[in-house]
Amino acid sequence: FQLEVIARTNFNNFNGKKIAQWLRENHKMWKTVLLPLDFISLRDMDTGGWHADTLYIYPEEDYGFELEEIMKEQFHADETQWHGGSETMRMLGTSKVKDSSYIILSAWWD
Repeated sequence: FQLEVIARTNFNNFNGKKIAQWLRENHKMWKTVLLPLDFISLRDMDTGGWHADTLYIYPEEDYGFELEEIMKEQFHADETQWHGGSETMRMLGTSKVKDSSYIILSAWWD
């Protein structure tokens, strides 16, 4: 479902169709992805739009930094950020993360 949402999202440098296609082809690199909506999405849904600017990626072990570079270089994310620590593990409902500093990667497009 999320890949369909991503594919239908296009704004500024975020090319959802290309990003979703790449994610499908490289699923070995990530566990899950999420492109959450906000209330502006309600305004745009009736015309088929999905207003979102941040993609969250839960990477497979050993692929996180490679995913970060791909989001920056290939897909022109304006910013990337790592979310980690005990709060992120609590939100995910797990404590079984090898490096708790780099759990979730977010990529943001302006």
